[in-house]
Amino acid sequence: KALVIASKLERHIAAAWITKELNGYGAKDEVPTDRRAVGSIYGWNPYRGWVPVKIQSPDAAELLSTALNGQPVAELESMAAREADSFRQDFSPQNEAALGRATGHATRYTLFLDRSVVPGILNGVRNALIEMTLQLDKQGIRGDGITFSEGEKAKAANISSITNVFNGPVSGAAFQQGVQGDANATVHSGLDMDEVR
Repeated sequence: KALVIASKLERHIAAAWITKELNGYGAKDEVPTDRRAVGSIYGWNPYRGWVPVKIQSPDAAELLSTALNGQPVAELESMAAREADSFRQDFSPQNEAALGRATGHATRYTLFLDRSVVPGILNGVRNALIEMTLQLDKQGIRGDGITFSEGEKAKAANISSITNVFNGPVSGAAFQQGVQGDANATVHSGLDMDEVR
């Protein structure tokens, strides 16, 4: 419904944002930082399963443990309804290879995220839509069903757009349900920060 309203009022920026929230963000799209999540890095041990990886460099640890999620809202709602304690987001092949070189173990690496990040993302989307609706209402733009007068369209053109803070492109960002292991791995050698950006 919000997409229909934004389109009819010719709020192109809002309509584009709503479309991305509904359909998901593509590999070249900028993902809003309210879809940011911080998690824990794990590596796959064939004998113990997923084991925590500790990164010694604070900069590298912060960079690698932060994820932007571009999945469609419907997928996130489905995930929020699950009973899982955590979800995981796999690293790009480039970052996985850099972690492998840094740890000396060529294996799979992933980022485990607490299940609370998913409702947080959904609440951010809902709050932005409520803010947009309140801005329209404050200007007296209520429509008749889903029909808007020319005067309402003109008023809507003067309302500033919803501000979303965007970060760089994200590729293949998707949470997956996961299970955490109980052993540790520590990265003692340095990561090439330019390689993992």
